[in-house]
Amino acid sequence: MTVPRLRKDELGPLAELSQGGQGTVWKAPNVRVNRVWPAVFKEYHPHVLPDLDVTALETMVAFLGSLPEADGKWIADRLAWPAGLVTDAGKVCGFVMREVPSELHMVIGKGAHRQWKLQGVQFLLNPDSVNLLHGTGPAFTDRQRVRFLIDLAYTLARLHTLGVVVGDLSPQNLLFSQGPEPTCFFIDCDAMRIHGRSALPQAETPDWQAPPGEPRATTGSDSYKFALLAIRLFARTLTDTDSTAIGTVSGQLWWLAQRGLLPQPSQRPSPGEWIGPLLEAAQTASTVTPVPDQHAWTTSVVGARAPTAGSDCLTMALFMSTPIIGSLIGALLPWL
Repeated sequence: MTVPRLRKDELGPLAELSQGGQGTVWKAPNVRVNRVWPAVFKEYHPHVLPDLDVTALETMVAFLGSLPEADGKWIADRLAWPAGLVTDAGKVCGFVMREVPSELHMVIGKGAHRQWKLQGVQFLLNPDSVNLLHGTGPAFTDRQRVRFLIDLAYTLARLHTLGVVVGDLSPQNLLFSQGPEPTCFFIDCDAMRIHGRSALPQAETPDWQAPPGEPRATTGSDSYKFALLAIRLFARTLTDTDSTAIGTVSGQLWWLAQRGLLPQPSQRPSPGEWIGPLLEAAQTASTVTPVPDQHAWTTSVVGARAPTAGSDCLTMALFMSTPIIGSLIGALLPWL
């Protein structure tokens, strides 16, 4: 498959959305992924580029097109996967990907401190009382937390089957949807490993590392970090390893959590092994929502506004897999 390449000056007027250790994310108004999704451009910082394995990044872009249609569509729906390379002065400087869906944003804070934020899983790891008082996240019931873990376990299991390992599995690159059946959505997917190869050296979020001496970005490390997340999701903490709280939801989940933190990767349950016990636990998990006091707030799902372009505005269509996504069409298409 031919890997799509765009020049930076073809992306349209860039508007900065965020900055991180590896690069800056810009809104790319002239680009559409799948002719549907607004796109963003991740531009690597100059100091990162010497470590970038461009061939590995090309492999990521081409990956979806190499999959059966159902698998390619599933990944495109659930992950902000690299869709095309971006060049500046003839050299790769980053990539474009779909913008995070509008339903994965929320308002946090109160009064003058209200902000629009991505619905990162870190907000589910605050104590309910803190979220309600200070507006730092939604008040999820235990059943919603179990349902979220079911979706995440299924997602990880399917990715592993396809040869993809998340590696830096942490609240920083994992989003959640709200509602009775919460789902997960991954960002920072260029950090993932496909069939043992990564575009950049593997890094780990503090307090979410695999045990010392263990290789990074393996199915075993993903299993370890899934267990950590399961424990902390019910303990409402970013750092705890005490599985007492998850044990109050289900004895089976407590046992899986205990095994998930074992030092030997081969002894840990895979994400797929969690699905059955999680489905069982969902039947009896509490549906009681924490009650807000007079200072409480209500989260609001917000979305990025649609561009207000005129009839002469143009957008470029990128296709990330075949036949759903296909190859890059270089022609500019009218914005409808």
